[in-house]
Amino acid sequence: MNFNEIDLRLMYLKKKKESLFECEQDKKKIQCNNHKKVSVIVPSFKGEKHIINCLNSLKNQTLSKDLYEVIVVVNGEKDKSYERIKEFISENNLKNFILEYTETPSASNARNIGLDIANNEFITFIDDDDYVSRNYLSGMLEDAEEDSIVCSFFVDVCPSTKELKYDNYINNFVTHNSGIVEDNLNKMQPLLSTVAGKLVHKNIINNTRFNCSLISGEDVLFFSEISNRIKKIIVTHRRDVIYYRLLREGSISRKPLSFDFNVLQRLDVIRELNKLIYSKTNNYDTNFLKSRIKAQAGFIKKYIDKFPEERLKIIQIIRDDEEIKYFPFSFIFKQEKRLVFSYCFPPYNDPSGIVVMKRISEDFFNKGIISDVIHNSMNKIRKIDDSLMDFSEMFVDRKIEINAPQYFNYKAQISYAKESYKIAKQMHKKYKYKEIYSRVMWPGSHLAAFLYKLRFPKTYWVAEFSDPILYREGKIRKSGRFKYVDNFWFWLECITYLFSNKIIYTNKNQMEYMISYFPIKFLKRIIKKKSVVKKQPCLKKKYYNYNKYKYEFQKCKINIGYFGSFYKNRNISIIFEAINQLEDKVKKSIYIHVYTNNLEEINEYIIENKLLDIVKVNEYVDYFSFLNLCSNFDVLLVNDATTNNKISINPYLPSKYSDYSGSGTSIWAIIEDGSSLSYEKNIQYFSFVNSIESVVDAYNKIYNDFIKKA
Repeated sequence: MNFNEIDLRLMYLKKKKESLFECEQDKKKIQCNNHKKVSVIVPSFKGEKHIINCLNSLKNQTLSKDLYEVIVVVNGEKDKSYERIKEFISENNLKNFILEYTETPSASNARNIGLDIANNEFITFIDDDDYVSRNYLSGMLEDAEEDSIVCSFFVDVCPSTKELKYDNYINNFVTHNSGIVEDNLNKMQPLLSTVAGKLVHKNIINNTRFNCSLISGEDVLFFSEISNRIKKIIVTHRRDVIYYRLLREGSISRKPLSFDFNVLQRLDVIRELNKLIYSKTNNYDTNFLKSRIKAQAGFIKKYIDKFPEERLKIIQIIRDDEEIKYFPFSFIFKQEKRLVFSYCFPPYNDPSGIVVMKRISEDFFNKGIISDVIHNSMNKIRKIDDSLMDFSEMFVDRKIEINAPQYFNYKAQISYAKESYKIAKQMHKKYKYKEIYSRVMWPGSHLAAFLYKLRFPKTYWVAEFSDPILYREGKIRKSGRFKYVDNFWFWLECITYLFSNKIIYTNKNQMEYMISYFPIKFLKRIIKKKSVVKKQPCLKKKYYNYNKYKYEFQKCKINIGYFGSFYKNRNISIIFEAINQLEDKVKKSIYIHVYTNNLEEINEYIIENKLLDIVKVNEYVDYFSFLNLCSNFDVLLVNDATTNNKISINPYLPSKYSDYSGSGTSIWAIIEDGSSLSYEKNIQYFSFVNSIESVVDAYNKIYNDFIKKA
């Protein structure tokens, strides 16, 4: 024998020895499994062609018969399978086999019946046309733990040729993670799409059952519902512990594209997953549930890729579904994107950033456009609101945060603009943005967009103003020695007027005022041509239940809510001063809830004016809690930013008004004559600034209206 032959012989003997050793170990482990028992649940619908092959594989298990039971649940219209199974059990004297029947044709219902009667601590599911290796149960029990799921290897079987195919997605994943114990559900989520090839302890399943209303995807939901009790996932190291899966024509991997399966049935599953995310007692890993939703959304993406003309129709179906609050639109729709420059953006809780977020969602639903966003860190001056991030990520593909100085002054804004432009220039190489959008309360946003527009002049630039920039409270805002020549704020408005393709103002007064004070007269005609008035977006009513906020309202009282700070130019102390002029019956029926960031200042005022029995001061809440609260108050109070006649026209419209108007709650506005707020039609009660009489009158009207309703 030559050296090569000797090597081969030695390798053979080594493998033979290892194999014999493994067999001895298997025998010992099977004996050691006495304390572990498993129930095998087999739902069968018209399975006469394959069921006996499945049952044979279970009959011939290496595991002792007293350590496992097989529960076969025949469901739906009876065929010959029931009698064949009954005969098979009788002929083989299988006392550990149980046969059940239900008229309901549902694998989920059949599995639930099996779960209800299962006697053993561990559960595994096998479909009637699949089968398992001889040591499947013993091998799975070998790794079984009370707080874990054990996963086996998968082999696909060709129905016609019986050829075994080891190269499949799940098997490749299992092979790559063989022998691994992992507590990261997100990492292991590919294994949690089917109950096949899994061993689960009864305590993990608990009272959870399969959702019989789902046509498909019930396994995904089942694992999602029990995911909060799964501590770890164990992938067996035994490569001979195999679940043999028959490749059926109707299997999900081989399903033909259809609107019903790829869209409607997937939305059914996504709807149920949303319920888990937004349940009152949500102790789930939200990121894991979102990954499950993304996996379902992938089927919708395949359908839209083939039928792009149905894109907006599907978007609108999801938009109008009251129970689908989270959907990963940015995961699916990437064909057409725009770039957004927004100095402030979620997760930072800032009114301007929130408006941009709502504008992005509005534009997506109207046009189907996903956005990329470049924003600045605001961690030193704004609180983080994670719920804003959860919402905005549905419509935002890429979000880049930079670390320019966090100040409103022109140096900080220029710094943001330069950094943003550098990043945007690199992103353009890949995405070739046809449209950019910027919104200014924070002026660096427009400057960044301008730099981008100069470099890529064919890009369509939409620029939105929230408030006047150059003039503040009737006075020019300076940044240099001269009125205009070296004034950053003047040039910011000027370049926006000159280079943008479309200018958005949030109200008519704002547009008229800003154009009126602009000093370059010949530009005014150009500005007017590209200017539009577009109200701040209002989210759909379903998002007012996005985050249900627990709060104790005063019973048998008219609960009035006010959200905001007590700025000098928005002082609402007049509503408290008017209380002493009310009749006792009106005064006793009123209770005012204030949500603000300047708690100490207002609490001092409330104590000083002996209003503790009428007013409760609360710390400001996150955005979606705010929306939920808005929908539960009896009346919402909003007030104008007063100009005190310093300027000819009031250009301000409180940003919270758009949120109030979508809540369905009655609105009480304290207005300055001729302001934008004074023209709004969705307001039930009006009072005037500096007029206690009008405030008293509003209280009385509110009281009378609620007495009538009662």
